[in-house]
Amino acid sequence: MILITLFMSFFSFAEMKHDHGVGDLSIAVSGENITALFNIPAESIIGFEFEAKSAKDQKIKKEKISRFEADFLKLVKLDSKFGCEQVSSQNEVKQEGNHGEFQLSFSAKCKIKLSQTTIKINFKDSYPKIKKINVNFLSDKNTQSLGLLKGFGEIEVP
Repeated sequence: MILITLFMSFFSFAEMKHDHGVGDLSIAVSGENITALFNIPAESIIGFEFEAKSAKDQKIKKEKISRFEADFLKLVKLDSKFGCEQVSSQNEVKQEGNHGEFQLSFSAKCKIKLSQTTIKINFKDSYPKIKKINVNFLSDKNTQSLGLLKGFGEIEVP
């Protein structure tokens, strides 16, 4: 658990980047626990970047973020045999002028240790504005970094 905390703390203080359609996904696995931190320009998830001031825009923003949080374990999918369930999820949209950055931190606990499996990542069907996701993966046994075009690919968990 310390490994996950250190990993996620490091990435939570990363500076805000802004490359449209490009996100950063950090995943840490330790025993039965999985933690993820996802950063991307808000436009890729919400549909716009400007600060939501009107009631209509606030409603759209809230609905899109709620949907993303609810679907996260479908977008970053683990084999159902592990019985993983969401423990916590927090989101934030950071605004700098007319640019917004969406961040989601997510954690799940599984019934059995995550090992010798594949994490399937598929943002492309639900979020077509995503061009690439830079993935950093850390487990008790290894680390990996890879770029997934259209937010589609797999990570091997040893």
